[in-house]
Amino acid sequence: MWWFSTAVVDSYIWGMAIIVLFHYYMKNLNWNVKKKIAIAIGMLISVPAFAFALYPAYQVPLAFVVVIFMLNDIIKQGKELKKQDYIIMGLTLIGIVGILAYFVWNAWPDIQVMMNTVYPGERFDVGGDYTIDRFVSLFTNIFLPYGNKIDNPCEISGYIYPITGLLILIVNYFTGNKQKEKKEGSNKFLEIALLVLYTVLFTWIFIGFNKFFAQITFLYFSPSQRAKLVLELVGILLIFMLLKRGETKSIVNKKQGIVISAIVLLIVMVLIKNSTYRAFFTEIKLEVLFFMLFVLTYTLIRTNKKAFCYSMCIVAILAGAAINPIASGTDIFYKTNVAKQIQEIYQSDKEALWLGRYNWSGQYLAANGVNILNGVNIYPNFDWLTIVDPEGKYNEVYNRYAHIGIILSDKTEFTLLTQDSYEVRLTYQNIKDLKVKYYFTDTKLSEQIQKEFHTEVKFENQEKNQYIYQFN
Repeated sequence: MWWFSTAVVDSYIWGMAIIVLFHYYMKNLNWNVKKKIAIAIGMLISVPAFAFALYPAYQVPLAFVVVIFMLNDIIKQGKELKKQDYIIMGLTLIGIVGILAYFVWNAWPDIQVMMNTVYPGERFDVGGDYTIDRFVSLFTNIFLPYGNKIDNPCEISGYIYPITGLLILIVNYFTGNKQKEKKEGSNKFLEIALLVLYTVLFTWIFIGFNKFFAQITFLYFSPSQRAKLVLELVGILLIFMLLKRGETKSIVNKKQGIVISAIVLLIVMVLIKNSTYRAFFTEIKLEVLFFMLFVLTYTLIRTNKKAFCYSMCIVAILAGAAINPIASGTDIFYKTNVAKQIQEIYQSDKEALWLGRYNWSGQYLAANGVNILNGVNIYPNFDWLTIVDPEGKYNEVYNRYAHIGIILSDKTEFTLLTQDSYEVRLTYQNIKDLKVKYYFTDTKLSEQIQKEFHTEVKFENQEKNQYIYQFN
């Protein structure tokens, strides 16, 4: 989840907080008013915080999960609500609406800018673009911590679970012999609702919707690569719910379990061999992967709860033990030689405007407190963009959420690298018009560029490829 920590984790934490708080309220309607008000305050914090994550690509499908759990509680305990509960809930709802309205009122100009961007404002997804490569990429997850050369391991990461085994459990749920349910603790609505949501998200990702259904479900906000995270989350919830349902009697016998698991391995092998990841999977990786998949699929479709859980624990340790999620201190930002030099220049020239060669260069400058032009822009800063592109020639390139890199050149030009990344070439006249004073780069400027841009070196570390130039 590290890569998604800027937006997705916020949505996830607050979404789960809403589920837990609402469940405890509905489960304990006999509590005194003080405890109920404490939960109401928690909801007053959590619901707006969920909305303020402002990442609909993940929020929309996750909101369905939150609503399903809340509806489950209402169906079970709704009849026991008293006048006091309606008053508390009503006041909480009014407070939530008030907070959201205040935010929208104050941020409306920024919201309009974001809504009118090429990306993500004008994005209208119809799903159905989940390729074989994207499916196979999930099998790389357990190997990613071990020095494999993949350009963006975070982008292809996901929840690990045996999807084929789950599909078999789902089919059995609707076609197999129904077990007698205990009246108390029955979660039939929750099971059915999550199964429907899983089917909808599965269809969205692999097949897609037409524009009408994409719009009424709001999934047009959520590309398949983002929606798949919620699909996987729901898949994991369903696995444990359906395991619980089938723990008293296996849905297949031993021989059937072995045959089905072997067929799953054969399918996965064919998919890997026909994907761009075929070179990634060495012989030993395939052996580990096939053993893992066989055990997980077999124990799951045999509904052997303990064996499946122990196996998943081993997989989790294998996938996560080599990752150190803890960063100690902030020395990398503030105590390196280049950081000290940035801070020293800032202390004597606080109003100066800086550029970074890459988006991360700009973000590093921002971490040290200086005024920066580029980096990661949540929405476009037209104050400087209209100066260098007064006719709006490159509006389609820069009117977006973007990671921005800047190159010194003899002509002004914007180049779109990915849907959320672009590179801009600025001339010396652009630099003068923008009143930029410093440039932080990992490449030593040529003598021609230094002469043309009237620069002087303020700092250089050739060993680490760190250079700070001043424009005169």
